[in-house]
Amino acid sequence: VPGPAPYRALRPGWWLRGDADSPIVWLRSGPRTLRYAANGLSFEAPRSAGLIALIRRLNRGNVVSADGARGAERSLLETLLQARAITRVGCRKS
Repeated sequence: VPGPAPYRALRPGWWLRGDADSPIVWLRSGPRTLRYAANGLSFEAPRSAGLIALIRRLNRGNVVSADGARGAERSLLETLLQARAITRVGCRKS
């Protein structure tokens, strides 16, 4: 498993994809906490239906837009990008 990539802040227009063959593992770890893991790295985030839905979309291999990602969703996407669990697959042309 490769080590973490350097941190990169999300940019407007980025498209990101998860890998259905290497899903992000997640569980509810408390009344308000979500624990997720990818490529041997484990993280915590505030639990929300939005984060769980985002992880499920990524686990199906769907492409998601970085546009509009705020707070915990933005942090989750940046963390997964750094963990090499998702990849940048394109950028909207301005």
